[in-house]
Amino acid sequence: MGGTVTQAGAAKQVESPSATANRTGRAGRAVSRIVGADSAPTGAGRQAGRSGGEGERGRKHHLVASPFAMMRPMNTPREGGAPCLVVIDGPAGAGKTTVARRVAAHFGMALLDTGAIYRALALHAKRHAVGWGDEAGLAVLAREMPLRFTAGPVAAPQQVWLADEDVTDAIRASTISEGASQVSVHREVRRELLELQRRLGRQSGRGCVAEGRDMGTVVFPGATYKFFLTADGRTRAQRRHLEMVGVDPQRAPTLADVAADMLKRDERDLRRTAAPLAKASDAEVIDSSAWPEDEVVARIVRVIEKHPR
Repeated sequence: MGGTVTQAGAAKQVESPSATANRTGRAGRAVSRIVGADSAPTGAGRQAGRSGGEGERGRKHHLVASPFAMMRPMNTPREGGAPCLVVIDGPAGAGKTTVARRVAAHFGMALLDTGAIYRALALHAKRHAVGWGDEAGLAVLAREMPLRFTAGPVAAPQQVWLADEDVTDAIRASTISEGASQVSVHREVRRELLELQRRLGRQSGRGCVAEGRDMGTVVFPGATYKFFLTADGRTRAQRRHLEMVGVDPQRAPTLADVAADMLKRDERDLRRTAAPLAKASDAEVIDSSAWPEDEVVARIVRVIEKHPR
């Protein structure tokens, strides 16, 4: 991205010139239709094109991210040649982020949390009085937002920064989750972030695990491995509620409110015209409703290790 690569302890990060200047100058009924292997969305027809080399339009992005999670080194599924790319899609609360983090840790691969990018944009827009329905204004912010990631411990989320401020917890607030869903429906916003996500996915020589809602259908249709992770509506709502309680017990919404908000978000994600939530036709579906997290991670790891590509 024409930025600066720095090394801080075990966390590698990539910064644009603007982010480097900031850092040195001052010291992220729908439920029933998307749960279960039999009812998961089947995608929106033939996937158009491959991910390689698409979409470069010469924009200068100040949105800076380093998804590099420097985990314990292991052999990646692919030795030599193009880096291995693993994508995990699915609805909110399916456990994508935690599972993706652990799979990346197992293989020593980079982690790309695309949800954090949209959450950070929603927070950034709120602070700059740009409405979540203002497509043109959001597109400008997406192009100039000083976002970066740094890797945390294996069991912890990556840290998300806007300029010099750690917003890791702030972007997990319920209002910002809703905002992320709203800003993500805009075609121009997704177009601005598409190129960024593709570049980040290819930056690590050891491969990358990317999680989101359209990784296997739009962002990386040529990914090496594709998974669609889902769970029943109640399980997903409970997981998201626990996550919110962990961030701020005093302000966390009730479980009923979380379930209602998730239902609305599912509807929005499924119905949006720009890159809707969909299962890639060649993705393996995993319903994690009754499975512990360890088993979900183990299943994905087994698929990758048994079928090297």
